[in-house]
Amino acid sequence: MNTQQRVILVGLVACLLAGPGLTQESTSCPAIVSDSLAMVASLCGETGRNQACYGNLMLTVEAQAGVDSLVFDTPGDIINVADIRSLRLTGMDEAVPEWGVALLKLQANLPDTLPGQNVTMLLIGDVAVQNAANVTGESYTPMQAFYFRSGMGDSLCAEAPESGIVIQTPKGQGQIALRVNNVDISLGSTAFLQAVAGDALYVNLLEGQATVTAFDGTQTVAAGMMVSVPIDDDLAASGPPTPPEPVAEADMQSVADLIAGLPDTVVAPTNTAETVADEVATADTMNLFGASACPYEPGRVYELVANQTYIVDTWPGCWMTTADAQAAKAEVAITVTVDGVSAGLFLGFGPVGNCAPSDGGYNFQANYVIAPLSPGMHTIQAIHNHPGGRVYSPDGSSDAWTWIETCTVHAN
Repeated sequence: MNTQQRVILVGLVACLLAGPGLTQESTSCPAIVSDSLAMVASLCGETGRNQACYGNLMLTVEAQAGVDSLVFDTPGDIINVADIRSLRLTGMDEAVPEWGVALLKLQANLPDTLPGQNVTMLLIGDVAVQNAANVTGESYTPMQAFYFRSGMGDSLCAEAPESGIVIQTPKGQGQIALRVNNVDISLGSTAFLQAVAGDALYVNLLEGQATVTAFDGTQTVAAGMMVSVPIDDDLAASGPPTPPEPVAEADMQSVADLIAGLPDTVVAPTNTAETVADEVATADTMNLFGASACPYEPGRVYELVANQTYIVDTWPGCWMTTADAQAAKAEVAITVTVDGVSAGLFLGFGPVGNCAPSDGGYNFQANYVIAPLSPGMHTIQAIHNHPGGRVYSPDGSSDAWTWIETCTVHAN
């Protein structure tokens, strides 16, 4: 056997005799999922920065050149990510039973002064990853840059998500930079990635926000939305990302159970408009919160009253005439989230005064209602996508733009 490659072929008998694993009774898809996640939670808790943990059968690892010994053949084994050249997981097989699961903790672009803060990656099912951190010619920490492919449409039950990679960034550390299949992803919170050679890389946002860049094209993605980037047979990006579109709620829910074992619990985004509408109808008080001020005061924490329903006003843009604004507002897409969960009931869109005395333009305001905030810290975010841009001058010139308002609030 090549010392640079260790093929992990652990049979069920050996697994049952020598260490933890799925039992013969765990042959149903739901049982395989629950048992696998329980094993990851119990065996991988000591995984440190830039380390990988063998979560569940079966995995195949290939070592970097010069690494002569890489013991990674039993659930609970932990190795350094820098020693991994490639890692391949097995898709779910109820007959064996098996379902490959691996947990990685990465530094990415987090500073050395925050050793306890890491990017968490959970690889599940039919996934193959190749470490590209040391072959791109750029400066990356271990596995900050990688290529991967995954199965798609291969879930065997409602409890099991399709094969792919869940990536979660630490809260309060801003955007984390990753390079996936030659696509630059700036991620703040939680995403589920899939990649099919000759088809596309799919970036699904469960929480927070991301920007996805390839071939001089950039898309901003909000929670509950998805963008795809075409990739060639070698898994490299071959075109710019597509505009965001909603992720099917069933697809989001199938990944939600995986999140419970990650550092921060995430609730899969759902359509909460009806729930919010009911709460608005029964609310005793409704207060106005101006999200448009947030980008101008970075780091400020706004104090709000807990357990009250709020109207969030956002600033969609500036136009020379009200007619310009009314014509453009149909193109303006605004997404409002609370703690990464879609949480907006649209109330209205209308002029509220001049943008600036110098141009006499009209400022328009969009209003959303969010449900009562529980006590504690929250993040309210409004993302505006303006394909037509804002009109600044009498000659009608404009620029397409994306405006992001992120507010940190404390409710008590």
